[in-house]
Amino acid sequence: MDNNVLRFLAGNHIEFAENDTHCITECIFCGKDNKLYINSETGMFDCKVCGSSGNFNKYQAQFLKTKNSRGPSELNITGSALQSYIQRLKSHTVAQHYLYSDRKLAPQIVEQYRLGVSERGDIIIPHFYAGKPVGLKYRYMGDDPEKPKYYMAKGSKPVIYNGEILATHPQSVVLVEGEFDLLAGRTYGIKNIIAVPGAQFRKFDWSIFEGVESIYLCYDQDSAGQKGAYDLASRLKDGLTKCKNVVLPENDLNECLKKGIPFEKIKTCIEGANFFDVSGIVKSIAFDDQVVKELLNPDALLGYPTGHVQFDRMTGGLAEQQLTVLSGVSSAGKTTFATHLMYHYARQNIPVALFCLESPVKKVLKDLVKMRSGKDVHSLTEEEIKTHLTALTEMPLHWYDSRNVDGSLTIWKFKAMLKDIRDRYGVKFVVLDDMQFVLNTVRGKDAEASRITKLMFEFKELANSLNIHLIVVVHVNREGSKTGYIPKIFDLKGGSGIEQSADYVIFVHRDVSPDAPDEIKENVDIAIAKNRIEGNTGVIKFKYDIERCSYEEI
Repeated sequence: MDNNVLRFLAGNHIEFAENDTHCITECIFCGKDNKLYINSETGMFDCKVCGSSGNFNKYQAQFLKTKNSRGPSELNITGSALQSYIQRLKSHTVAQHYLYSDRKLAPQIVEQYRLGVSERGDIIIPHFYAGKPVGLKYRYMGDDPEKPKYYMAKGSKPVIYNGEILATHPQSVVLVEGEFDLLAGRTYGIKNIIAVPGAQFRKFDWSIFEGVESIYLCYDQDSAGQKGAYDLASRLKDGLTKCKNVVLPENDLNECLKKGIPFEKIKTCIEGANFFDVSGIVKSIAFDDQVVKELLNPDALLGYPTGHVQFDRMTGGLAEQQLTVLSGVSSAGKTTFATHLMYHYARQNIPVALFCLESPVKKVLKDLVKMRSGKDVHSLTEEEIKTHLTALTEMPLHWYDSRNVDGSLTIWKFKAMLKDIRDRYGVKFVVLDDMQFVLNTVRGKDAEASRITKLMFEFKELANSLNIHLIVVVHVNREGSKTGYIPKIFDLKGGSGIEQSADYVIFVHRDVSPDAPDEIKENVDIAIAKNRIEGNTGVIKFKYDIERCSYEEI
């Protein structure tokens, strides 16, 4: 990320989220939240609502103009008010019991960090910058479960809690997540300790740590805490070479203090902390079981069987972290074949999702009724059709319905939705029918072939990172659609870019000419033109039952 962008956002306490290429924040022109995108590398920005755009100098000028027009927004904490909060704690038995008996904090530490109690009885933790109070954090002490446990006073600035010790240029520091962990650490006698409350590390300028030689991250031991620790170590300059991960005997420092863990044990944990492993990098031992299994059982399927012996033998079964491109001339049966595969997996209780952007969902559902019934659909009664639809609803089949979504399906929306459906429904297989609908949302001056190459790379990255199998339907180009033969990879739009990223390129081919007899149209060739996994390519003969939408290997 451009240091100028980061320094300005952090220095002005501007809240922002991030994706791979942009910082996303409130638009200073129209006021809409999370609609202004600032390129992390170039500083160029644009608003997705009002259309305002320009370079980072324009953004800075507008921000300062808006800030000045709004007047001062800082929290004004007088010394007398702060002293009254501190004084109230001395006679507030509930707050004292919470701090000294429940949290086990040392009274002198509570006094040193000037904790107090508000008028309504909530504990106050003041935040200081350059000796001046710039924020108040409250710990709610009431009984209403709907109220947040922690909240900030309006106008408070996010600061690194106890960050002023960095001005003394310590060689090493212990870094924790919250104020109470810091106070627990101080109770233990740890001097060089700071906190980043509320996992707000994106809001700060972390260059202030460049002079610190060693940073011991004492974060929560759960998965969220460990992820936060790694994210922070990755963000700091040379962070993975100076940050060490402290493994505590309890979830955090305050839990250790409350459960009576002695300081010598905490000290041992800090001294024995190890550097972080780089995310995504593992030792060979992580694959030992898989390698042994595959070498001893060379004929075993590597992925999920499709129910078609020759197809599975040639592909090894379709597995997670794979990208399949499915293509063919118009009306050859691409959507039907993809639906056929998904239905087979859903019947095995493997969750699947279909993004039917070209064919209406109801049309695909009619095909599924035919598949499930195994009959000519015209022979079914209304009650039988409803029975089949109910059964399909109970299967782990999930549909993307564009009618319920604002705007087109961009690659960013697609990525976000895939993560959500993977997390929410456990989806393993996804069909995108077809690529062109997402490609049409990719703007830019690049030629179509270049945009397809980039999009295919995104699809492969999605399959890898989300641990899913993604099937993308792609059309052949105009020349490829004219021939009566099975298309080749060079007949695909953006063929070379597709070949680079896809694990499988599969063509569905049959005679679709109007004058072809039905018995000829039933003959389907499934041609595997690329097979990165097993290496086997070739044509598998299928018989397609038009009335039942079913495929059988010949």
